[in-house]
Amino acid sequence: IISGLYIDGSVKEYGNWEFDNSNSFIRSNSGTVKNLIVEGKIVINDTHPGSASGIVAINEGLIVDCTSAVDMDVTLNNSNMAYSYAGISHSLYSGSIVKGCVNKGYIMLRGDNNGADVNGIANANYSDSDFWYSNAIIENCTNYGDLTVSITNGNSRERVAGIGMAPTISNCVNYGKISSTYDAGGIALGLNCSYAVVNGCKNYGEIKGGVGLTNVSLQIYTGGIASSCFSGTLINCINEGNVSGEDILTGGIVGYLSNQIKEYSNNTNRGSVNGQSGTENNAIGFDGRNFLNEN
Repeated sequence: IISGLYIDGSVKEYGNWEFDNSNSFIRSNSGTVKNLIVEGKIVINDTHPGSASGIVAINEGLIVDCTSAVDMDVTLNNSNMAYSYAGISHSLYSGSIVKGCVNKGYIMLRGDNNGADVNGIANANYSDSDFWYSNAIIENCTNYGDLTVSITNGNSRERVAGIGMAPTISNCVNYGKISSTYDAGGIALGLNCSYAVVNGCKNYGEIKGGVGLTNVSLQIYTGGIASSCFSGTLINCINEGNVSGEDILTGGIVGYLSNQIKEYSNNTNRGSVNGQSGTENNAIGFDGRNFLNEN
């Protein structure tokens, strides 16, 4: 157990790799980090704060059975960088596995920013054309921490998810409350590529998207399991948490479901959606499968 960790990320040398990834207990891992418990706090108030996480910054190996009880209080001052904040690891590269990990710390992100991601467990910013992150896995992980993003003057979306963003997320559970000025998902951020899979996950936390939104030109996606699914597979998931957000793009399971989805099946919503009791009818906010051509 590592207790009493305190990182002040407000004063750093800008413009190098060490700065960008130094707000974590371990800067990088390409081997195995196992059975580690870290307790403490990360405080950042800066224009270029860098990303932060409770256990590992950049991960290319295995993180197994680790627990973060690291609280994060981050204020971004007119930042134009897309940083990432996560309970376990803020950057999962290809080959990464995060398994059996737990986050108990809260993450609070406020200020001015353009495009930060906040995740209870981990983040891999993957796409169909980007193979740096193409086979990262998050499995059997649990988030208890409340995740809050309160951003003003944002011109792009700040996204929050109870578990994270990775090509494969399986058998994970979120209990934390999620509140975001922009997109919010109980388990995952948007599924954006053909090989993305969210399978066998459950959400019990309250999910709120579009809280205090001032930039009404942006579409806000909010879902009990995933904020949006533009492609990939979403199966065998259950939402028990209450969900609220922009009416047409808010669902008990997913806020937006594209007609390019590979598979959507065996998902159950029991949480209310914008005050209405949870049913199959409000499990999906906007169902693009009902349209031959969404464009």
